[in-house]
Formats: sequence, structure tokens, C-alpha cells
Amino acid sequence: MTGLPLVFPKYRHSMLLMAVSLCTVALLFAWQGHTDFNLWDEGFLWYGAQRVMAGEIPIRDFLAYDPARYYWAAALMRLIGSDGVVALRVASAATQALALFLALRLVNRPKNAIHPEKLGFVAAATVVLVMWMYVYYKVYDVAASIALVAAIASVFEKPTALRYFGLGVCVGLVATIGRNHGVYGLVGCAGLVVFNGLGTRGLLAQGLKHVAALLAGVLLGFAPVLLMMLWVDGFASAFMDSIYFLFETKATNLPLPVPWPWRAQVLAMPLSFAAHGFLVGFVFIAALLFPFLSIAWLVGQRLKGRAINPTFAAAALMSLPYAHYVFSRADVPHLSFGIFPLLVGCLVVLRDLQFKLQWPLLASLVAASVALMLPLQPGGKCLLVHKCVATQVAGDTIRMPEKKAKEIELLKKLVADHVSKDGNILVTPSWPGAYAVLNKRSAVFDIYTLLNRSTAFQKKEIARIAAAKPELVIIVDEPLDGGDAHSLEHTNPLIYEYVLANFVEVPVSGSSTVRAFRPQ
Repeated sequence: MTGLPLVFPKYRHSMLLMAVSLCTVALLFAWQGHTDFNLWDEGFLWYGAQRVMAGEIPIRDFLAYDPARYYWAAALMRLIGSDGVVALRVASAATQALALFLALRLVNRPKNAIHPEKLGFVAAATVVLVMWMYVYYKVYDVAASIALVAAIASVFEKPTALRYFGLGVCVGLVATIGRNHGVYGLVGCAGLVVFNGLGTRGLLAQGLKHVAALLAGVLLGFAPVLLMMLWVDGFASAFMDSIYFLFETKATNLPLPVPWPWRAQVLAMPLSFAAHGFLVGFVFIAALLFPFLSIAWLVGQRLKGRAINPTFAAAALMSLPYAHYVFSRADVPHLSFGIFPLLVGCLVVLRDLQFKLQWPLLASLVAASVALMLPLQPGGKCLLVHKCVATQVAGDTIRMPEKKAKEIELLKKLVADHVSKDGNILVTPSWPGAYAVLNKRSAVFDIYTLLNRSTAFQKKEIARIAAAKPELVIIVDEPLDGGDAHSLEHTNPLIYEYVLANFVEVPVSGSSTVRAFRPQ
């Protein structure tokens, strides 16, 4: 019996991969679910989820991502019975498990069986994928990119109008998570329609039929936001204003120079840091080259009438628009958010190689992923990089680097010294998580004041501040990207002048970047 290959039937195949995903995410959460904290981006999501639980509307009532992630997080947090950061992470972990399952499902075909010798590949692929899913509060974006690859792969397998409709629904749904994902999905869909028409007859008639099905699906998938625009007072105008602001700023993110490997400061840093910089730079090169080389190869195969791998083709198409996401702010976090089409494509290629070639390459990918991303994982930070201490964060005990713990304690001390129980505060231009930590409502709409705002917008914010009558104003002067271009004084000078004219600065001990003001 030991010599007979064990084969998992089709339904057990999915059950096995789901079990792997759930167990992996559960183990990761047990290790680091109470570790590290970010007053910046994680606090941005956490505050939004709290406000949704309180009945407010994203985008209309506070600066926010697109609505879906907030309602998903708020629903699970309400089910758990907590509005704390650990409950928020449970919601993110549920999303991570779904994303991991879908990715493993993509890279472990054929669908009907997993032989025992393939279980090692499943384990290695799992390590690679979860290493790059290192930011809890951004797994929604990761899940969106993987879902788009899966939906396009299904159309490559069987390009029917029904599957195009399903793809459209997926594009619409991911747009409710982030409109950038909807745009990326439409770019991938355009490539799909053209690619499926290469070398075939009746392209126009077939293409129009498929495009119509696709667009109908997009409308259905995006229906929750469309209905909010129709039925929720003020949401439509706020939503359009948020789109207009993107054109006004002429950017989707705060740009950074690309960390190409030749820019690594080898002589100015320890060897381990230099090696890390080299690896990061080479991954950026891969993120740039992979979509162009793989798409060119696929076009050649199609024109020659040869069969193509549906998952690899989908990953190649989606890696192109997600390269924009990677390079919009060229740092490791944004690299990790947009790299999953590339990872899926690479794992699909490795899956089909012969054992002697597969495992050296797979082991290299695992080693590179662990070397790059383990020090950035919350648990890895406290294990390898920082000395971490336990701190109370809105009822949850969180271990975090000492610098962050001191920021939390300073924030709580300033509020305890200067703010009454129901008093309002203003924290700007960063630290949106301060409101979530204190479970207080922001005095302004823009809780992350890092971009230049118009005079009219600033005047509205000043009116909100005057109405809220904050008992404490905290200005965080911590430089972003090594400069002061995103300080409140530069981005919102009218608000800055209003604070100086109407509040008096009080001494702050223990921080050179935090300034506190009380009303005159």
C-alpha cells in the first residue's frame, strides 16, 4: 500500500488547501496578532472601522479608502464584540486566509488531485505567499489582486459570455475595496479581450458580446457603491470630490525614488542591510521586466497557435497594471501589495518544472522571500530588529518597538493632562490612529493631512475645528520621506496659521517631533 500514490479527490483538494490556509494564518496570528502597531496607515483603517461601527459613512464623513473594507471589518468586529485593534486584525486575518486559499488554488492545479510529492510544493508556496502578506491592514489590496488573476484565468480557460460576466462582477467588487483595483482590473480585461481575439475570426462580433457581458458584470459588482450614491445623502458628491482630488493632486500616491540595486549604499551600512537593499532592488527589476517579457512570450505562443497556461497568462496580464501600483510609491510595502500577480506567475512556472530544476529555484524563491520579508513581519521586527515592550492600546496589550510605545504613552499622557472625558482633540497631519486609540471622533474630515489642499477646503476644515472646539491640538512634525514637504505648515498653511493664532503651545517632554497646543 505504501507504494501506491495517494490522490486527493477534487473536493478534498480544495478542503486541503483551505485547511492549509486557515492553519497557516491562525499560527501567524498566534505569533504576531498582538505585536507591533502603526499610528499611521493601520490607524487610518482602524479609525474608519470604528466610525462605521458608530454609524458614519466612509468618504462622506471622514477621509477614507473605498467603503467595502470598512464595512467588512466593522461587521466582523461587531460580531466579535470589540472595536479594538486586535479585533480589526481578526477581520484582516479572515481576509488573509481567503486570499491565501485563492492563491494556493491558482498555483496548485490540476484541480482534481494533489499527490503526496506535491505537498512539499504546497508548503513552499505557502511560505512565499504569507511572507509577502506581511501588512495586516493591507491584505484587502492583496486579496483584490489575487481575485482578479483568478477571474481572468477562468476566462482564459473557457472564454464564454457567462465567465466574462463573472469577471466583470469581480472587477466591480474589487473596485468597492479600492477604485485603483477596478481600474487595474479593466486594464487586464482589455488585454484579455484583445489577446483572446488574436488569430481568431469573428473578433468584432465575439468581442462586443463579451465586452457587453463584462460591463454588465462590472455594474452589478459595483452596485453597492452606486446604491450608496443614490440613497445616502451627501455620499455621491463626496465620492466625486474624492475622484476630483486625485486629478487635482496629479498623483495616486506620495512618490519615492526607485531603490534600484546599484543605488544600495554598500559601504555606508552593515553587510546584512546592504544585501537586503540589493535583494529589494532586484525584485523591483523583476516587477518591471516580468509583465513585458511574459506578455510578449504569450503573444508569440498565441500567434503560433500553441496552448497557453491560463493562470500564467492571467498573472502576466495583471502584473502590468500592478507594476504601476508598485512604482507609484517605490518602497517595500507597496512592492508587497502589488507583487502577487508576479508571485503567482512564478509559482505556476516552477510548479511545472522537473523536480531537479524545480526545487533549487523554489528553494531560492523561499529563501529570498524569508530574507526580505521576515524582518518586516510584526513578529520578525521584535525578534530580529527591535527591542519590544508591552503597551496597552485601547484595551489590547500590544508588544511594539520602544519608540512606538513611547509615542502611545505620550499621546495618552497629553490627553489625560489636558482633555476632559468628552473633550475633542485634533491630531495632524499624521497619526490618524490616535483617534482610534483614544476612541474619539476627529475634529476634522481629513484625518491624514499629508497632501496640499485648496484654500476652500482648508476654510471648511477651519470651520469644523471652530465648531468642535478641541481642547488639545497635537501637531506631529515627524519628517516623511526625509523632508518637511508634507508637514502641516506646507500642505495646509491656513489651518496651521489658525492653530497658531487660536491655541497656545504647551511643553512636551520626551519627544522632539510632537507639539501640543491648548486653546487660548
